[in-house]
Amino acid sequence: MANTVLKSGTFEILVRQQWYFVNGSLKEECLVLTLNESPDQNSILNGSIADIPEGIIGQKRCVKVIKDEQNGLGISIKGGRENRMPILITKIYKNTAADKTDRLYVGDAILSVNGEELRDATHEDAVRALKKAGKVVELQVKFLKEVTPYFKKLSPLNDIEWGSQDLSRKESVKANDLTFPDSQRRTLELHSPDGKGSCVLRFPDPATAADWASAIHANMMALTKQAIQEANRMLSSSGNQHDVRHMGWLSRQLTGDQTTPVWKPVFMALLDNDIVLYNSAPLSKEGWATPSQCIALLASRFVHFGNKNRCVGADYFTFGIRSGTHNGVEVNIFRVESLHDLNVWSRALNQGSLETAVLTKQVSYSVTWKNKKAKLTVHFDKGFILWEDSVAADGPGEVLWAHPFEDLISSSDDGQRLLWLDFVDVGEQELDFSMCPKPVVFTIHTFLSAKVSRMGLLP
Repeated sequence: MANTVLKSGTFEILVRQQWYFVNGSLKEECLVLTLNESPDQNSILNGSIADIPEGIIGQKRCVKVIKDEQNGLGISIKGGRENRMPILITKIYKNTAADKTDRLYVGDAILSVNGEELRDATHEDAVRALKKAGKVVELQVKFLKEVTPYFKKLSPLNDIEWGSQDLSRKESVKANDLTFPDSQRRTLELHSPDGKGSCVLRFPDPATAADWASAIHANMMALTKQAIQEANRMLSSSGNQHDVRHMGWLSRQLTGDQTTPVWKPVFMALLDNDIVLYNSAPLSKEGWATPSQCIALLASRFVHFGNKNRCVGADYFTFGIRSGTHNGVEVNIFRVESLHDLNVWSRALNQGSLETAVLTKQVSYSVTWKNKKAKLTVHFDKGFILWEDSVAADGPGEVLWAHPFEDLISSSDDGQRLLWLDFVDVGEQELDFSMCPKPVVFTIHTFLSAKVSRMGLLP
């Protein structure tokens, strides 16, 4: 599969590999190198296959590997059916079981593992097959000369554990608040999907940096659409009924101080009913199933801060998500690097909220009304219905009262446990939720917004 060069140029790369805190200090390594427009493809190719025996190129081979108890096979793989690529060995670690065979090479396509066919396997299938193979692993491989240049080391950048993900997994790119401070505004910073590595690009001038930022960002946005499709195919195959509507990297504010905010990269995905946050991009079914935080979309509101709420001297944009929870109102503030990103997330969150209201249709809560145990149902079409709480197995009890949305004059709450709904003709009804009623308050707002939107009264 041919790659299309979208943009080329000359710039410096500052590579920073972050380690862990040791005795209170962050240990790190840094190096600087310069990349020119285009490396000589022939020299790369010749250098990469110089150590490959001529007789094995394009030939199927069987290689037996005895796994090391501590290090396993000692290889990294890339590719898979979802990437329209074979399963390829992209790295062989020194002094491991694979390295000691002297018969495996970077660029080998793995055709089978212990007889299990991998020619049409996904990346996840291949990983699973290699893990369950046992101590003795029989690999059928075939060296592919034409793909080797993409996996051999072209620079010290390959020493960073960037992971096997490609750009379609949407790394984050930042032009401000850099790890390497840049008062000249000619630096961009790229972060790997797993959050462990970063790469800083330094350009000759601010205009060139801005031009490159736009080009990288536009390509990531296009590839994100493909990644969403891949994620939905993977989730649907596992029986998950929720679609990913939008996803990507943002930064989340960790402090409430608007003058000197502290930001942390976070991966956010918008599902049918929820907003889910991850510390790193989820690349498997298990990863998608374990978010670091889940926010109910039905009980949340998007808050557009606009230019006037941007931090002084910063070029990024911020927005908020206010959510009604049983602990009160929670506010999460996020930043994006461009106005386009802000508009995309704004549309996705607002549209997702309205569609969730239509899909959910109704929600019910246990309440106390006039010292009676009851159930309050908020229905998208029918409005508010208060049922007598029934322990009978044949359904809800008697309807105590019902009002359409049109009869609602106002609502208010004490932020603790009480909600007041004021209806035409009958007046105010007090409902005791025995916990903070903010979730129902936000849900009512979402239902009303969706109804108004369906009537064509909102853009």
